[in-house]
Amino acid sequence: MLQVIVAFGQKSDLRVCREQIDTLTKQKIFSTVDSLPKVKGGTEELYKKISKQIRFPHFQSDSDASSIKIIVAFIVNIDGKITGKRTIKNNQGNIVADQLLNIIDDFKWTPGICNNKEVPTLYILPVIMCIKWSD
Repeated sequence: MLQVIVAFGQKSDLRVCREQIDTLTKQKIFSTVDSLPKVKGGTEELYKKISKQIRFPHFQSDSDASSIKIIVAFIVNIDGKITGKRTIKNNQGNIVADQLLNIIDDFKWTPGICNNKEVPTLYILPVIMCIKWSD
């Protein structure tokens, strides 16, 4: 016996954006959007500035600092301003993470877009740097 199942879906112009209440700021934000917030000048410029301006504390040995992994998150509001900055992962202590969060403030941002509307969006920024020690 042969069975054929045909399913039809309804096309929707609206995408599903994920909305939630931010635990830090208690404001309504979106964590999934149609278009992520963008840094004016481009992500490449942001990472260039990070690599030039981050100053690392004194390390006890070469193995202490061979890999820097910091993940920060923040909300880009509809006016492009940053709120709710936080560190999610950090293997270098607060000094480096604080520097990173300050650099983020130096840039202008465009907000995330959901269903053609600007929305406050949670943005997660990973920074991974490998340090090559020279003699």
